[in-house]
Amino acid sequence: MSFELFVQCFENGEPSGIPRDAIRDAFGAFLSEPESSYWHLSFGPRESCSLFLSPLAGAPSHVHSITVERPCADLRLWQGLAQLLAHDHTVLYFPGCPGPLLLNPQTARHLPRDMFDGLGDPIVVALGQDILRCIEAA
Repeated sequence: MSFELFVQCFENGEPSGIPRDAIRDAFGAFLSEPESSYWHLSFGPRESCSLFLSPLAGAPSHVHSITVERPCADLRLWQGLAQLLAHDHTVLYFPGCPGPLLLNPQTARHLPRDMFDGLGDPIVVALGQDILRCIEAA
């Protein structure tokens, strides 16, 4: 897949963070960390993608946003992303998405208001397959 998707965390409309350890837990042995802001996922010789991490200001053990460059089709990527959405006030979106994707509907009240103007109404997902369906429908 040749696009980028974004995972971000907010609290009351302001940047918040996902613990780096939560990212490690979500992807396990498939994850390598060549640099502090560049990580790589490899699910096999043809299934890989890059993660670019933006640290949360003042909290180096937390990440405000993750950019997934050229997400692969392997379901383990999407399951890991769904696992990250379980963290407080975390959202996933991508160019052309029908709305920001959330696991918990209560997350919507923590997102910046202009996110809805640009992306539309939130969509609740539960599994990696749900995220993939939203991408395929876009």
